[in-house]
Amino acid sequence: MAEILVVGAGIGGLFASRLLATTGHAVTLIERSPAASAVGAGLVLTDAAVHRLAEAGVQVGPIAQRLTALRVTGPRGRSLGGVAHRSALARPELITALSDGLSELADVRFGAALQGIRRDGDRVHCTVAGEERAFDFVVAADGIRSTVRSALAPDVALRSARQVCWRGIVPRRFGDAATELWTGQERIGIVPLTGGRSYVFVTRSTQDAGDDLAPVTGVPRRDATAVEALRSLPREALLRHELWELDRPFWGVPRIALLGDAAHAMTPNTGLGAALAIEDAVVLGEAVGAGLDSAVDRHRRSRGLRVRAAQLASRTIGDFAHSERRVAVTLRKRLGLQRA
Repeated sequence: MAEILVVGAGIGGLFASRLLATTGHAVTLIERSPAASAVGAGLVLTDAAVHRLAEAGVQVGPIAQRLTALRVTGPRGRSLGGVAHRSALARPELITALSDGLSELADVRFGAALQGIRRDGDRVHCTVAGEERAFDFVVAADGIRSTVRSALAPDVALRSARQVCWRGIVPRRFGDAATELWTGQERIGIVPLTGGRSYVFVTRSTQDAGDDLAPVTGVPRRDATAVEALRSLPREALLRHELWELDRPFWGVPRIALLGDAAHAMTPNTGLGAALAIEDAVVLGEAVGAGLDSAVDRHRRSRGLRVRAAQLASRTIGDFAHSERRVAVTLRKRLGLQRA
């Protein structure tokens, strides 16, 4: 049995804590926020991620909306196809499901920030809330601006996507299929959720964004109505984020592993962020079981190609969707993804 510290109570950190605790390790989970986050909009999970959750006892069926399709469309309704085998959830509800019963398995501490970390042989010394304690292994799941990654690899830079995204959950349903409308100026996403709700988002280039979400014009009524519902949300429920990603993944050093956004933050254009964090937690748990000293390297070798491919694909999609280069504009018009 190893003493393991997990930093960050997001999706990856909560799931990793559960998996590691149920395989016999003594897990301490710390989170700088005073409580589990109720902030967030929607997300999409692959069938494989839902299956992994179920195997660990996290049943998300009641809060997961099965999507009949997930496709990209143009201003005139042309569809470029898409992907299947996906379910949509509200992030706060997934956080609640992952948190349920976890305090019975692990030592969960909110309002506890990591203030320092250093390796000394096969022990990792961590300072939390002014107190130093040594662990056998540390899992950093503390997000895109990871404290652990900054300490270990300050040269791994964040990269701006030069895009802004508004998102929120609106109390209206717009069908059973998830769609993303491209106009050349913005992308409008509509994703059905349980309870007669929808996750709606609008992405624009930074230079065209402004501080407030402006109305849309020249789009199908369904999409315009969804954007107006998003604009009508209370200020605290309408999230606005500039999109950033890690320039390249960083998986950690011996005895200190990173997962999820801490390791490989990417733009949300493929909708794989949450699923990849869940996969990370599963693979890392297996790697820890095979030996603490080799766990980070095993994790990197198992996850590296898949994650890097997803990261670069997401980057390419976002760049193409908003590029003003002539070749990109011409191609979007030919594909029906750009206003004429």
